[in-house]
Amino acid sequence: MCGLLDDMGLLTVVDGIAIECLAKCYIEIMECDKNIEKYGYVREVMSTTGEPVLKANPAVSQRADADRRLRAWLVEYGLTSASKTKVKSRVKEEKEDELAQFFG
Repeated sequence: MCGLLDDMGLLTVVDGIAIECLAKCYIEIMECDKNIEKYGYVREVMSTTGEPVLKANPAVSQRADADRRLRAWLVEYGLTSASKTKVKSRVKEEKEDELAQFFG
């Protein structure tokens, strides 16, 4: 992600915490997906009366929340189709090859 943002001219030294938050949201989504794949969206449990009832996997709502937060971070960096035009990238200056100064 950092390489992509840097290539787009959107990464600066002050972005560390925001990038960390973005990455944590993505990791949380991946972990929730693993949990959902392993245990499913719902499971059958016994109620206090002994009747079977379906209970939602808590990872489903956790994933939805992490997805919402991830999308907010992606919008901050203009990484969604709708937000591309709202973010101004700095023009990335090409660094002159230092050796070219001496041998060019």
